[in-house]
Amino acid sequence: MDEKALVILSGGQDSTTCLLMAIDKYKRENVSAISFIYNNKYRKDVECAKEICKDLNIKHEIYDIGVLQDLAKSNNFEGRNLVLISLAVIYAKANGINNI
Repeated sequence: MDEKALVILSGGQDSTTCLLMAIDKYKRENVSAISFIYNNKYRKDVECAKEICKDLNIKHEIYDIGVLQDLAKSNNFEGRNLVLISLAVIYAKANGINNI
């Protein structure tokens, strides 16, 4: 059984490069992407991520977690990446994905 990989995709250059590297390493059919919308500033980035996945034929899940901005009262709150990675781990575990 082939290993599966999940890429946290923001729609920017860095995460898109990670997506391409994952496709190269794990094969396209074993790679999926996840994006998070947590404020209006990042909606445009997630739209780019959506188009990238469409163009590359990659399964893509988008989750709106706007409650984080409500709680933190800021776009860049302490521990943001930890929260996003934790959500990705939960998704990966539930979907039999062992690489993030």
